[in-house]
Amino acid sequence: MEKVRVNDGEEKYELMKQAATVVTLSSDLLKSYVGTYQLKGESRKLKVESHKQELFINLGKEKMPLSFYSDTRFKAKSVFDITGKFLIKNGKVVTLVMYQNGRFDWEKME
Repeated sequence: MEKVRVNDGEEKYELMKQAATVVTLSSDLLKSYVGTYQLKGESRKLKVESHKQELFINLGKEKMPLSFYSDTRFKAKSVFDITGKFLIKNGKVVTLVMYQNGRFDWEKME
């Protein structure tokens, strides 16, 4: 268990968070996630890139390294509240779902 301190304006409190086990993905699975994704219904795009057996989400200004907790579920290492998952249909990655103050579906373009 990990203690997380939260300062929400005038309210301050502590939460207990259970640490998840980080898993290592195969090279083939990492490669399947690499590509360009477009936010559903918008023109915004992001890239998922691989470097030295690690995946990053590239938003243009910054790259966020990802920690995986299953073959499809992850958490951004550098941002406290970003989590997500890759959706696979018929053996192909089709969508990157990210959660941060809501749900955002990014469709894989390539």
